[in-house]
Amino acid sequence: MIEQARSDVASEQQHRQETRWQILLPLLLGLFLIVICTILVILFRKADQVSLVADTMVVVFMLCPMTICLLPITLGLIVGAFAMNKVHDQTRKPLRRLQLLSRQMADQTQKTTDTINQKTINTSARMGALYRLLDVFNRPRPSKSEVKDE
Repeated sequence: MIEQARSDVASEQQHRQETRWQILLPLLLGLFLIVICTILVILFRKADQVSLVADTMVVVFMLCPMTICLLPITLGLIVGAFAMNKVHDQTRKPLRRLQLLSRQMADQTQKTTDTINQKTINTSARMGALYRLLDVFNRPRPSKSEVKDE
């Protein structure tokens, strides 16, 4: 149980670290790029540099609105992922119990059928002599040679 708690804490720390690297770092780098480009345009006003920076800014300002438009879909997917994780955590114990009960029921069924089969075989073995005695009262069947002669 203690190992499980340690594992959960380590997992949360790893998640926080990945969040920093995958979300915050690109955001800060983008902001840094915009600030640097703005400073370059202000300090050095050559036509080539202004054109290069302007192209970069157009790309950034075209991608940002697209990102904002796709934000509701992205948020919906994130909420769905969190909800699926919560449902998974809530169903783990009941499904584990169901699995164990199914295994116990299969084992009990196997034991019961083995017992019934063994009793049936034992009863048939004991009744073998009685079956031979009772077979005397059955009509004899004609042999194949007698059937051909007729």
